[in-house]
Amino acid sequence: MNEFDVQKRYLQCVTYMITKLKMFDQGFRDYEGRYLHIMDTREATTGELVELKTNFKRSLINFGSLVDRFQELEAPTQYQQQHQHLIWIYRDYAAAVCDMIDAFNVTDYAICHTKQDSGHAQRTRSLTDVKQLLAEEYQIA
Repeated sequence: MNEFDVQKRYLQCVTYMITKLKMFDQGFRDYEGRYLHIMDTREATTGELVELKTNFKRSLINFGSLVDRFQELEAPTQYQQQHQHLIWIYRDYAAAVCDMIDAFNVTDYAICHTKQDSGHAQRTRSLTDVKQLLAEEYQIA
């Protein structure tokens, strides 16, 4: 495989990871909305709430595994720095989502709200960083 083919395949992997990030983020927003609705209305049983959390936790673990596999990918020389930066952003994003999920388990409303705000800010920063990295470093729009 020549260098051009390696670069092309690598950029296909980057694009795939972005697609997965978008899917995961939409799933998180759906989960968050459903969870907050359940907590406001108390319409779900404890079992349904546990199932919702379990399904999302599994999704988060799968996303983490995907990031691990992406990290193991050998990036072409000209993309190695961007590759490491992208991995760092993905991990930062996942940490933000974990913080937001942890906030759901806090009973003190003020602390929960603070953790939620902090997590949302970090999540938004990570998503913005991904867009910027793609546009400026990878030249993928």
